[in-house]
Amino acid sequence: MKKRMGAVSLILSLLLAAAAPATGFAAESGEVAYTGDALVCTGQMSGFSSILPGVEASDTLLLENKSGTTANFYMKIDVLNTLEKAGAAGAGYTVRLTCKSGETTSVLYGYDPATGETTGALVGGRDSQELKELNSQLEGYRLVATLEAGEQAEVTLSLLPDAASLGNPYQASEGLIQFTFQAAEVTPQTETVVNRVPGETIFTGDYAPIFLLAAAAFIALPLLIILKKKHREEE
Repeated sequence: MKKRMGAVSLILSLLLAAAAPATGFAAESGEVAYTGDALVCTGQMSGFSSILPGVEASDTLLLENKSGTTANFYMKIDVLNTLEKAGAAGAGYTVRLTCKSGETTSVLYGYDPATGETTGALVGGRDSQELKELNSQLEGYRLVATLEAGEQAEVTLSLLPDAASLGNPYQASEGLIQFTFQAAEVTPQTETVVNRVPGETIFTGDYAPIFLLAAAAFIALPLLIILKKKHREEE
């Protein structure tokens, strides 16, 4: 049986600054925990505050399985709005998306097969839909991690805004990216033993299920990322 729960939101503000910030700070990572019947969101994601065109910024979201069984974590990305507005189109970004579980890092987006490196993928550019191109390149839910009880994984998003294409027309514009997470418990395959009795009819197929799915729960968590460019002060 599948049980679908209501969604909770985590909002991350991205500020595209005109100059380097005077001081830095240690950002607290957000966390999405699966408890067995709910996804619980805590903390904040502020790693995209005061970033610069031409300088890569990244932030990490922690996934944790707090249930008593193995669980799959799925993720879907939807770019709802880009920094594009009237008279401003064609900004480019280099995007990398990874998930680290233990000593293993999986590249979800941005792998270069030619070099074998996670160099990032160019999204947007001239005569494009900018970040909305991710909608067609990352369609549907993707399995990002399978975690045993008590295990954790880190999902990291990195954005490198192109310095040349993010000019004055992008001042005070906003964008929005939504990450939706689902979690489902994983039940091991169970062997069905059939005892034959003389004269008794043995039913197969739907009458003798091979897989037993116990208390599977699907929960969606939208993670909203607001992209905002700070208005430049006129010199």
